Amino acid sequence: MSENFIEEMVAVIKSAEKIGSVSGKVLLRWKCNKNLIDTTGHCVTNTGAARNRGKGEADQGQYDHKTNQRIFGVCAAASLYRREMLDDIAINNEFFDEDFDTGLEDVDLDWRANLRGWKSFYAPRAVVFHEQGGVISYQAKRARLLHAKNSLLILIKNETLINLLLDLPSFLFIAIPETIKNLSVDPFLFESYIQVFKLLPKTLKKRHFIMKNKKISSLTFRRLFENSPENISIFIFNLTTLIIVIVLFFCLGGLNLLFLFLSLIIISAIIRNLLLLFERIKHEHLNSI
Repeated sequence: MSENFIEEMVAVIKSAEKIGSVSGKVLLRWKCNKNLIDTTGHCVTNTGAARNRGKGEADQGQYDHKTNQRIFGVCAAASLYRREMLDDIAINNEFFDEDFDTGLEDVDLDWRANLRGWKSFYAPRAVVFHEQGGVISYQAKRARLLHAKNSLLILIKNETLINLLLDLPSFLFIAIPETIKNLSVDPFLFESYIQVFKLLPKTLKKRHFIMKNKKISSLTFRRLFENSPENISIFIFNLTTLIIVIVLFFCLGGLNLLFLFLSLIIISAIIRNLLLLFERIKHEHLNSI
């Protein structure tokens, strides 16, 4: 780590009382000669998909434009947590949910912290190297099972009903078809859903506690979702799909809903891919200027 790593992290977390966690610039140790980024904090989409911001990119200072930057959350590999925040969001004296085993437990903590009104920030001058996969190989079968299981547990525990309804088209026509595709390619992933089912009663109790004690509204929480060109396309897609469904529902009634549902899956996939292609071309054009 850089000589001033701890000082930079502490300075940021002390700058405001509601900052509960801080991420530095985490570079990949095993490829450090190429200066590749591992993470500069977590990003989360409106369907709950989490990613490490900047992962795999060459570090050219593209995330250093501001001293302190608000992010959704932090990777637990090399971050600083405020003890008061950890005590505040603990469930059954657990900071990290032990049902997660390993993988995405830090993302789950991010959700709970945000719902309680805590904030996460990025400190670009705090640099550290991370040897990824020290606990479990990311290519291992068990790691993929844990990722599939824990992704679903995060949504069951933390997603509000209002945001679920607002993003229903994305779940119906993007997330669910993607899940079906993954299961068809790797049937062993079905085991993760069996594990979720077994944990459901326990998880719903945790959800009740989280929803009862959250401090911010669903709409305020939505502002923390990743604001990327892809998300803009998804918003347009969601709005268009809802309008089409409402119009066709009243025109066709309930007799042809199955046909309508299957047709919309195909149409929406085409529309979404076209929108993402357009955004990608526009983004590349702007970067080339």
